[in-house]
Amino acid sequence: MHQRKQSFQQKGPKLLLGTSNAELVALSAIDGALVWKTVLSSEILALPRVEDGMVIVRTSDGRITALDEKTGATRWSYERTIPALSVRTAAATLTEIPSTVAT
Repeated sequence: MHQRKQSFQQKGPKLLLGTSNAELVALSAIDGALVWKTVLSSEILALPRVEDGMVIVRTSDGRITALDEKTGATRWSYERTIPALSVRTAAATLTEIPSTVAT
């Protein structure tokens, strides 16, 4: 069974939840009530970032979208080109070559 990947961030009185189904949901951190829900162009790749009254999200189709923090309405969207082949992984980045690696 495929398990959905989710990410969330609490910002003030809101809990922001991004899903692999291209949804960004804002819930009340106090009682869990739905504040707003927005469907984006594709899967959300990283935790949403909240700055200056905007929620910024990056999606797998190369878009960076700014949403109004209070309503979830789109303020702006930027589409960047992505390579024909993009490999994503949950593995840690190798920052040091182990001494046991043969050269």
